Amino acid sequence: MTAKKTTATVAANSADAPLDQPGTSVGTSDVKLSDTPGVADTTLLEVDTLTPATEVAASGAMIEPTIVERIDTSHPAVDNEPRKGQPKIANRIDFNDPHQTMQEAVEANLKG
Repeated sequence: MTAKKTTATVAANSADAPLDQPGTSVGTSDVKLSDTPGVADTTLLEVDTLTPATEVAASGAMIEPTIVERIDTSHPAVDNEPRKGQPKIANRIDFNDPHQTMQEAVEANLKG
């Protein structure tokens, strides 16, 4: 059986594509697919070794230092100021208090 030749379009800002040639086609016919149906192609890849999370972001996300070190926050595709221009009250973290009734919670928020 002859392998079907496949191609993928690479975005203009991909590390593999020249920036002056957006939409460059890249051959993927040499990519080894999983031999086992139903098993992801990534199953046999090397497992990433990450440092366990030690902090929590304002969003509630667990912060894994190894991942953070890999992020290029100056890249144009990264919004490194997602709350820029928001009023201070919009950036406040609001936890629900299980010991308050709904009315008490609303009254407390209105007192602010």
